[in-house]
Amino acid sequence: MAAKLTIYEMKTENAVNPLGVGSILPLFGWKLASDRRAQRQTGFRILVDRDEDRLSRDAGECWDSGKVASDETLQIRYAGKPLASCCRYYWKVMVWDGDDEASEWSATTWFETGLLQPEDWQAEWIGGHTGRSPLTGASWAWHSLDLPAETPARTVHFRKAFRVPAGKTIRQAFFHGTGGSPFTVFVNGSTIAKLNTRWKQDWTSPFVFIDFTAKLSEGDNCFSWIVDHAASSEAGIIGKFEIGYDDGSMETISTDDSWRVSDSAEPSWMLAGHDDTAWTFAQTIASYGDAPWGPVSRRGAAPLIRKEFAITKAVKSARLHIACLGYFEAHLNGKRIGDGLLQPDYTQFPKRTYGIAFDNTQLLEQGLNCVAIELGRGHYAYGKDWIGDNFSLPDPATGTIEPKVLAQLRIEYEDGAIETVATDGSWRTTEGPTVDDNIWYGDKYDARLQRPGWRLAGYADDDWKAVSRMAAYEGNIETAFVPPIRVVETIPCAYLANPAPNVYVYDAGLVTTGWARLAVSAPRGTSIKLIYGEMLRENGRLDIWKDGYDHQFWENAQEDVYIAEGKGVETWEPKFSYKGFRYIQIESAVKPISIEARVFHNDLQTIGSFESSNGLFNRIHWTMKNTMLNNFHSIPTDTPFHEKRGWTGDGQVIAECASMNFDMSAFFAKWTQDIADSQQPTGEVAHTCPGPFLYLTATPAWMSAYLIVPWTLYEYYGDKETLRKHYDGMKRYMQYELNRLKDGVSSDDSYADWAVPGPFIGPEGGTLLATAYVCYSCSLMSQIAGVLEKAEDRAYYADAESRLAKVINEKFYDRDSAEYHTEIDAGYRQTSNVLPVALGITPEAEIGRVVDRLARDIMESKDGHLDTGCFGTKYLAPVLTEYGKGDVAFTVAAQETFPGWGYCLATGGTTFWESWEAKTRSVDHYFLGTIDDWFFKHLAGIKTLSDGYKTSVIKPYVLGDMTFASGHIESVRGRIGSSWKMTADGLVHEVTVPVNTTSIVYVPKAGTGILTESGIAAEAAEGVEIVGEDLGYWTLRVDSGHYRFACR
Repeated sequence: MAAKLTIYEMKTENAVNPLGVGSILPLFGWKLASDRRAQRQTGFRILVDRDEDRLSRDAGECWDSGKVASDETLQIRYAGKPLASCCRYYWKVMVWDGDDEASEWSATTWFETGLLQPEDWQAEWIGGHTGRSPLTGASWAWHSLDLPAETPARTVHFRKAFRVPAGKTIRQAFFHGTGGSPFTVFVNGSTIAKLNTRWKQDWTSPFVFIDFTAKLSEGDNCFSWIVDHAASSEAGIIGKFEIGYDDGSMETISTDDSWRVSDSAEPSWMLAGHDDTAWTFAQTIASYGDAPWGPVSRRGAAPLIRKEFAITKAVKSARLHIACLGYFEAHLNGKRIGDGLLQPDYTQFPKRTYGIAFDNTQLLEQGLNCVAIELGRGHYAYGKDWIGDNFSLPDPATGTIEPKVLAQLRIEYEDGAIETVATDGSWRTTEGPTVDDNIWYGDKYDARLQRPGWRLAGYADDDWKAVSRMAAYEGNIETAFVPPIRVVETIPCAYLANPAPNVYVYDAGLVTTGWARLAVSAPRGTSIKLIYGEMLRENGRLDIWKDGYDHQFWENAQEDVYIAEGKGVETWEPKFSYKGFRYIQIESAVKPISIEARVFHNDLQTIGSFESSNGLFNRIHWTMKNTMLNNFHSIPTDTPFHEKRGWTGDGQVIAECASMNFDMSAFFAKWTQDIADSQQPTGEVAHTCPGPFLYLTATPAWMSAYLIVPWTLYEYYGDKETLRKHYDGMKRYMQYELNRLKDGVSSDDSYADWAVPGPFIGPEGGTLLATAYVCYSCSLMSQIAGVLEKAEDRAYYADAESRLAKVINEKFYDRDSAEYHTEIDAGYRQTSNVLPVALGITPEAEIGRVVDRLARDIMESKDGHLDTGCFGTKYLAPVLTEYGKGDVAFTVAAQETFPGWGYCLATGGTTFWESWEAKTRSVDHYFLGTIDDWFFKHLAGIKTLSDGYKTSVIKPYVLGDMTFASGHIESVRGRIGSSWKMTADGLVHEVTVPVNTTSIVYVPKAGTGILTESGIAAEAAEGVEIVGEDLGYWTLRVDSGHYRFACR
């Protein structure tokens, strides 16, 4: 008879056959399958060996666990001989079932260790030389007007008329510049640059490579500045306007004493035809680099770095280990190494970065070889910006903050010899054709500066320089097997319109994330500007700034620029930035041949599916998945268009939803570390992680992500290690919150329920929200302590939860009206009444009354609509459904008028928005789409009870006019599924329970109420125990297997 259990999907450190494992005690895991019901594991034996042949003979020289009595299949820690760096280890496992019958050995799998000790790195940190500034050669100019210092400051007007020479056609035009006081720069009356003092931009951050080609016209033109008069020593303006023509010539107009200046101006003063003869001349006051400004610069070009080496004998294996501060793209002999984008992952750089290992065996050649690396700035080397000072510290070796790389290629030959090619001072560098890159502002690429063949051996790099030898990195270099960002789809964009001369608009068909791939044939030096956006104005052009919103950016966001080489059809796509967009606006004298949207995000495995008889619900589910994926770029971002920040409140509300749809186990474990790295000595964590600590004011609904996300990892993936790793940090955070309580009440110093219909910020304030989340956090800490067998802590936090719940009910609950209110008279607020029920705060005897009152508000006061922000929205439908108001939940979910998910889709949305209103800053925000939780957990009815679905509940609710719903999740223990369908004489409910788990299954009653399983009485079915029934359900205890229940 065949073995009852088979083993599949074996993982080491949560990855299949991983390279570069950084742990000296890695974790093993596997899944079990069986064609028989009620199967469980009672023991296992693991063998580990460096010799695959020896392992095949059932020997484990490195580790033989022996038979271990355990039903665990996750996070089994290696306990054998010490592991060596850069070695491959093979392993396999055998398990025993409930009858103590052994399985066959699993297939053999493997893992390779990386550089386990810091001293294993033989390489040096190196970087390029980015000394060139586009402002070199320019002059500082100012006025000699006799103006008093006033508040507000008087404005001064500078202008310079300019004529395009007859017979010449403009191919490109760029502005570089800054000013010592607030200023705005115009070309022919159109703004091209403005100092964003609202977000703390100053003269130390000049504008560079601002493409204004489309602002120029034939004949006469005008450049102009409006500048605040200032008496400071930094007062002045410096700028270069560079114009390239079709004949290859360049013309540069710089600020100097030929400009005209006035302290007053008529409306036409910014236009070429204005008479400025009465204006005085400006004064040249200094040259670029002079004091007090010095050699002010913004960002340098992306450095190219290369090294040649020889191979003279047969190669057995080759591994490139690379760590980078910034982004890298690496090649070996002209072939791309890996397919990941924007690597490495964004981290809290002072604390840690992640190294990556690549198998390069097949890329090496006999004779000369070449490793080539291009570096981008990423989140590490953007300098200063709206986000605040970068926490990256100037490199002591250079005095600058520039991208740098640490790399070593380990080559093992067939004769056993080892050779290492490591970054050091012998590598060569030059500035590359990516003349500027920024994560928010895009890539600027000059194809005329390309270095053909630089990635290949034999290239002449005599004009290159030795690299900059950079200081050692003080943080940790670790490994994290988060699925890399990859291109997952390429969408041909449809040409929409030519709304203005030299302006072409393309449509990707949906809101997405990535960048464009451009194909163009253009004369040499032609500028092609690509602007990415989510909305169009009535005139057909992009609504890039979205009227009515304060924008934090210091430059024009989401703009790529490509300058053509002029050699036939040229194809290009960026490397070091990404954009959120649907539309792409091209500004150029040449119309592209084609535009494609290259869609990318972390290549997360889709593990969940949902489908129902309700077409709207299916569309909502698809839209939520799309919205989440658009925001997964090494962290869960709030929006790919604007901030690209890891807001903790946003991330925690979608943690469950994401974990049911995708394998988030590595992604969320990494982000938990980012949160931990933001923690302050007093216990608080940042509102956005990773990143500069701009936001540290108390806000429990956001900061509690430090508990909610790890707990989600445990519930959905059985991840106890993340709980263990961060337990002390979570305790420090909890003590911070408990110490802040005043008379048992918490506070929110920044927010409230976020994104409510109408006012956006909940008018009830943040006290109840904050206190409820602190209470919930105590509940989670008590449960976490229980999982980790810390009995004293478990009791402590349970007591704190009880005390907080009592305070909330005493201070905020009105028993007469069955309503929760804050100290602010804001009327009835749905979130204030949803959260206490959802988070276990409302006394059991009062829950029915509170939910009844909530349902009346929805149906009578709000005409069947919600009135919640992101925190209340997550729990609204579940609370209604679980406490007898599923019909109201269905009504809310099915609305197609404002506010609701259907309204978003009815108005053309392909993603969910930052607010319920159609006019909103971002149309790619996931935090309001958590109705998808309800689809999985209530319509399909799948819920984990503990430890990665080790135990579960399957309880679907048959609501509204629905005739079927189906969901499944490929859990860490195997597939769990629930699918029900109404039939002519009742209901059929199919259930799948993974091997080695159990589930409490509620089968909805229908027809006469007789229950069968696969055609026989349910009580006689193998693996089924009837444990109860009521008017609505049969309640069953079900062991593993697939079941087909029918109620007729």
